[in-house]
Amino acid sequence: MASLILMIGLPLIVFAIIDAYAPLKTALIGAVIISIIECLFTYFYFGRLDSVSYLTVVLVIGLAALSYKKQSPLFFKMKPAIMSLIFGSILIGSWLIDEPLMRTFMNKYSTVLEDMLDGELKERVALFHSEIGQIWLEKLTMTSGVAIFLHGIISAFAAYRLSMGAWLVISVAGFFVMSFIGVFFAQFLL
Repeated sequence: MASLILMIGLPLIVFAIIDAYAPLKTALIGAVIISIIECLFTYFYFGRLDSVSYLTVVLVIGLAALSYKKQSPLFFKMKPAIMSLIFGSILIGSWLIDEPLMRTFMNKYSTVLEDMLDGELKERVALFHSEIGQIWLEKLTMTSGVAIFLHGIISAFAAYRLSMGAWLVISVAGFFVMSFIGVFFAQFLL
């Protein structure tokens, strides 16, 4: 969990800290450097970059350039909102076309997970193959999509209206809170 928080929020955290003590240009350069380091780590650790890594680094570099050109941190601060709106839309869209991404992902990778796990964890992963597990994954796709999309809207509001600290908490911790809310509500739709 800690590594996921770092991957999602590290460029944002670096940006917020440096921005408090240095000019905007320095904060943007710091965020871009951290984002590139994260991509290099992902590439060397996993042997490839996934689409989320590509999107993240492109957004960080693109929004940093726009923020620098306009001399406004607002564009860079929109990165979490853009990511959440895209990811939430993908989840909702996959649910609407009856190809729920969570179910598709679990069906595709559950055997890999089962091979890596043992005991109770292996049994829990196997539960996703049951009828109730498949239904839950379908509902989870929808509720998580809505929750993450809402996080995007809230993050955009925070970028426009709230302090740097409040924006950072909403953008990073808020993603996990909204994801948990999506999981929580999926339980009630069974």
